[in-house]
Order: sequence, then structure tokens, then C-alpha cells
Amino acid sequence: MGTWGTGILDNDTSNGVYEDFMELYSEGLGFTEINSKLIEENIESINDKFDCNNFWLALALAQWETKSQEKSTFLKVQEIIETENDLIIWQDLEASEVDLKKRKKALNKFYDKIKVERKKALPRDKVKLKPVFNKGDCLAFKLDNANYGGCIVIEADKETKFGYGRNLVLTTR
Repeated sequence: MGTWGTGILDNDTSNGVYEDFMELYSEGLGFTEINSKLIEENIESINDKFDCNNFWLALALAQWETKSQEKSTFLKVQEIIETENDLIIWQDLEASEVDLKKRKKALNKFYDKIKVERKKALPRDKVKLKPVFNKGDCLAFKLDNANYGGCIVIEADKETKFGYGRNLVLTTR
């Protein structure tokens, strides 16, 4: 477990889970699919007694922010906080008393936050991908028969979610 601070997203696991959730959310995936994918991809962290809480806390925050909070995730977080399981793990990892107090405060503040339904879901980010080539680029390529061909990029579509953007090309022989 890489730790940066006492906040909910202040470690490698929770930050990664949160970022992955938001990326999948912005790509337009459904919440059930996002949750399943994240659980599948993070099964090692979920099964690690020192890291599992980070996964559930990050997932709960992402679900709360997108108004997709699952009761099962909320109940896991509730158990983590009310039993002070996370603080016990921090003690086992030899956290200082100051850090334990800060972490407890962060957990309680987080719990109070997710108990109340968010008024409005975060909007999905619009994915903007750059096309490989720009409008007006000229390309040359060697054909299988040892001749050369060429193409001119006549459009660069930046609003697509496919690959690295799309180019419309006009080929020559």
C-alpha cells in the first residue's frame, strides 16, 4: 500500500480506483458494468487485508459523486468506519498518533458526507481524443508491389471516442 496522506484518496489504491471509475463513467459505461470491471481488476487489493478498505472507500466516493451509490458498498464503508477497522490497519502499519487522529477525522467526515444523497451527479466528461494526423498532412507509403502510394488527410475528427480520433484520407496511386 502506497500512502501519501490521511485523506480518503491519499494512497495509490484508492486514487487509482477512483480515477478508473471516473474514466469508465466518462466513457459512458453503465454503473453495474463499471462496478463489476473494477472489482474484477482489483481483486488482489480487495483480498489484501491492508489494502481492501482503500478500494471500498474510493468506490463509495465515486458512486456517491455519480449518484449511483449501491447499498452494499455503503454498508461495507459503514462497517469499515464504525468498527474502526481502517484505523486498526493503520496502527498495524505503525502510523503515528497524529496520522491516526487525522485519518479518523477524514473517515468520519467522509461517512457524514456519503450518508446524505448528493443533489446532482457529476457530469460525464466529454472524451476528446486527438487524431493521429492533422488536416492537410500528406503521407507516402510503399505498396506490396514496390510502387509508392500517397494520401492527403482531408479531415481530422476530434469529437470521436474511437481509438485516437479519426482521420478522413484521400488516397492516390
